[in-house]
Amino acid sequence: MTDKPDQGKAPVQSGSPASDNPPMTLVGMQKSVDVAVASFGGYWGPFEMLARMTEELGEIASDLQREHGLRPRKTHTDVEEEVGDLLFTLAAFANIHNMDLQNAFERVVAKYHERDGRAWKAQREAEGRS
Repeated sequence: MTDKPDQGKAPVQSGSPASDNPPMTLVGMQKSVDVAVASFGGYWGPFEMLARMTEELGEIASDLQREHGLRPRKTHTDVEEEVGDLLFTLAAFANIHNMDLQNAFERVVAKYHERDGRAWKAQREAEGRS
């Protein structure tokens, strides 16, 4: 079990010097997606949206496989862009189902802290780390 994957670079935070964008909340992301989708003519249906999320997740998997030498490498991979595509599609999915991603995320983080925090701590202690 690792605490954090070593990717050789620090993640870029919204609002950081490496980013031109101000910090965006999940609520802001959902609003931004809603405006964009409205300008495109509207949302897809729920099953088309689910298929699109599956497609985007598959593209992330494909790029990761290429980056780790498990598939022939194409000339360019951009996992970060693919994750962005998945986030956009996830926000659109949440919008059509009237879901609050901020609330959902806060609830799941609390769940992981409560449920898995003890197991992760026990694992670290068993490995001699604290």
